[in-house]
Amino acid sequence: MKQKSDTLPNKSMAGFSTLYGECRQRAREEHFLQERPELELQACWMQMSWPEEQRTLEGHRIRVISPGWWNKLKGPDFINAQIEFNGTLVTGDVEIHRRGRDWYHHGHHEDPGYNNVILHAVEKNDDSRATKASGDRIATWIFPEISDSFSGNAPSDWQQRCGECARSQAFKNPQLLEHFLDIAGDWRIREKERRLRERVDEVGFNQALYESVLEACGYSAFKKEFTMLGRVLPYERAWQLCREDPLALEATYLRLAGFLPLEWPFENMTPPPYYENLMKAYEKYLHPLDSLNIEWKKQAVRPANRPERRLIGMARFMTAVAKYGLENSLYRMWKQELTVVERRDFFKSLFKKGLGFWDYHFTWDGKKLPRTQALIGEGRARSILGNILIPAGLTIAHRKGHDPVLENRVHQFFSAMPAEPNNRIYRTMQQWIVPPGIKLKLNFRRQQGLLQLNTDWCEHNPSCQNCILPVYLDVIDEGWNTASPLKDSAD
Repeated sequence: MKQKSDTLPNKSMAGFSTLYGECRQRAREEHFLQERPELELQACWMQMSWPEEQRTLEGHRIRVISPGWWNKLKGPDFINAQIEFNGTLVTGDVEIHRRGRDWYHHGHHEDPGYNNVILHAVEKNDDSRATKASGDRIATWIFPEISDSFSGNAPSDWQQRCGECARSQAFKNPQLLEHFLDIAGDWRIREKERRLRERVDEVGFNQALYESVLEACGYSAFKKEFTMLGRVLPYERAWQLCREDPLALEATYLRLAGFLPLEWPFENMTPPPYYENLMKAYEKYLHPLDSLNIEWKKQAVRPANRPERRLIGMARFMTAVAKYGLENSLYRMWKQELTVVERRDFFKSLFKKGLGFWDYHFTWDGKKLPRTQALIGEGRARSILGNILIPAGLTIAHRKGHDPVLENRVHQFFSAMPAEPNNRIYRTMQQWIVPPGIKLKLNFRRQQGLLQLNTDWCEHNPSCQNCILPVYLDVIDEGWNTASPLKDSAD
């Protein structure tokens, strides 16, 4: 058993907590992820791909005449199954679990809705026998070895149902649930920092971070193309260009991407002064430079998000950090004793609006817009801050001798970030893990926690098996003491 100081979910813990990672590791040690998920067992039952004659643990001879109706709502997994017990036909419900004790973990022994269950089908024999709320015992049958070749389909609306964790008494305490999302959010940043550090080891900090920001500017539609640009035009060259002339970097991005024609192609339009200045920068710093001949698929892209505008936004970001360089600029920002708002204003300045050509245009030949449109929108800038620059701040803290003061400043800023606009995963995860009637105070950190839970468990585990939440509750039971700020609310 761990010492209390290692396992206590203490809100005063400095920096990014590792408790979620410890819980996740324990979950993987104490459970067997190679076992078939409960939903897969249900598909096996429905398909009936095993020998006809079977026996229960109690010695009853059974023959399944009909597996019943696969229940998509609350209650037993299969309704009105028909099973012969020792030659006598019985109609009733079937409940399926991986282990016999799950019957009690899920509270079925106290639920009258399970009084019509006639068979408890389990994968593992753990000597646990199911008992109904009425007091009657239920026959237990063990799944045989089943070929991996079957194809069972899960109910299409499975993930619209509440998860097992939302039924937990402990998680009816919103403070406890919010804390769990906090430490899961911390772990997600640690995972992002770890992946960034791996790339840093390969190419150096500035190049690794430069690639990450450029890729994020391309977002999902142009992720591959922007990543390629970041490697064709490496950080050191881009930094050199923007220090010599910011227009030189803009011209380079546009030329490589195929958006800077060497001759003005629109006969009925006079080239804007901006184009003329770009061509001067091209002749001075770049000539000759060929396009990469990238095939841009822009049909489903909003005009404001066109890649040429995003590239100019990236050029401005590089110009904003040109004086000290990328790593040194971020280090200076984290090192200073600033308020959260002052740090936020600094980051906003990296993506500030301008009054240039692309602030008022979507294309070279398009009409001038009546008002400016941000090259890197507020939502995308906040995503870059939360998903890239905060992990980068943690990396800098580690590179500076594991500086705890620096890490605490990064963590303080991360914890104070407001929530992003709602999306499908955030909505689904709240429906999945939050008990009815409980309202959470969401911020960016807790949203990151929702994403971490979804990645680790819920996305590929709609049956709720091997979940981390029961393990987390075990950790609380082991380490809880009166010093914990959550003690009173969790009792």
